[in-house]
Amino acid sequence: MNHRLKQARKALGYTQSDLAAMLGYRSKSGYAMIENGRNNPPLHIALKLSGILGSDVHTLFTDLYDIPERKGGLS
Repeated sequence: MNHRLKQARKALGYTQSDLAAMLGYRSKSGYAMIENGRNNPPLHIALKLSGILGSDVHTLFTDLYDIPERKGGLS
């Protein structure tokens, strides 16, 4: 379960149905599966969620979108 996602949603007073509608899902089940950890969101959905919830993608989905650090800085 994605506790950060659930906490952010509840802090703003949204239901799963609210977020599902904002994201364009026909029912809440598509969103609920993301929040419950059964499905990983595509990047465009993760970005929409970060905007709606006012939190960056990395905070909401720490384990999904980690980018390995480069050695020696940027090229």
